[in-house]
Amino acid sequence: MIVTATVNKVFESKAICRLDNGLSAVIHQSSILDDESKKLKDVLDFGHTIQGRIDKINWDDVTKFDVTLNCKKNDLQNHDNYKLALASSLGIPAEKIERTDLRNINFSIDSRPKQVGRFIPRRIAHEKFKNISSRRAIAELTDSEVGDFVFRPSTRSENSITLTWKFHKKNFVHIDIQEQGKQPQAAIGSRLVISNDYFESLREIVERYIIPCNRLVREVVSHTKFSDADAFEDMEERLKEEKKEAPARIPYRFAILPSYPQHIVLAYVPKEKVLKEFIKVRPKGFYFHEQNQAPFQMLINWFKDNWRTHDYQRHFKR
Repeated sequence: MIVTATVNKVFESKAICRLDNGLSAVIHQSSILDDESKKLKDVLDFGHTIQGRIDKINWDDVTKFDVTLNCKKNDLQNHDNYKLALASSLGIPAEKIERTDLRNINFSIDSRPKQVGRFIPRRIAHEKFKNISSRRAIAELTDSEVGDFVFRPSTRSENSITLTWKFHKKNFVHIDIQEQGKQPQAAIGSRLVISNDYFESLREIVERYIIPCNRLVREVVSHTKFSDADAFEDMEERLKEEKKEAPARIPYRFAILPSYPQHIVLAYVPKEKVLKEFIKVRPKGFYFHEQNQAPFQMLINWFKDNWRTHDYQRHFKR
């Protein structure tokens, strides 16, 4: 299955990412780089979004597992070997594998040379566009108000723009914006794509994507159950204290942590263990358990009504 992941940490030989559903993912250096002379940090950075194929599911028990992704361009362009291996492991004919699980329009063949780790300066007429690197963008946004942002050239392609966005205090998001319908000598594509959402201009991205998400973030931050924590351990300690004071209750809290770009962390204590789930902020609402919820209180009510159900628990353990 082809999935989109957001990079959280980049190490020497692997990167730790998070899928849209909150599941952890690992990308090993050998699963993305063909050239051994290149370093993983040259192509990946904190907050970058990348697509890959789930090649392996790893788990210690039913409450802790992650997946391994293959992000090599050649492998994502041709799935024949993968289909044969997958069909063999499942004991079914290869033609039974759904093509929709293998489709990846973002890895089309492109023979043009690409710069790695550097950007090509561009002339784009927008007050928030700057020819700066990701590190410079974060440095400039550090002292800005929460919700501020900058558009900048992508280091991945000449037909992409990157949105660097101060989602919360120490939570920075890098979103890849694909350009389509780009005419020769045009400064920018006529159609801009973020995941499955389409826009006609950067201004429309501001109005239909960034502003609605900022509004949702403010809704979360103003809620009484929001914890202004920097790490999950801080949430965990507070929830354990609340559970100790009232053992019959199920305490819960929300936080926006630096390690999970564009996500709200939900933590709660049904018994003794502190459980953790992830809610992605999208323009149409809070994406949780494969559905959009808005306003925030509606999501909380849905969580309270459903967390004990079989369907909820089955989704949580996936």
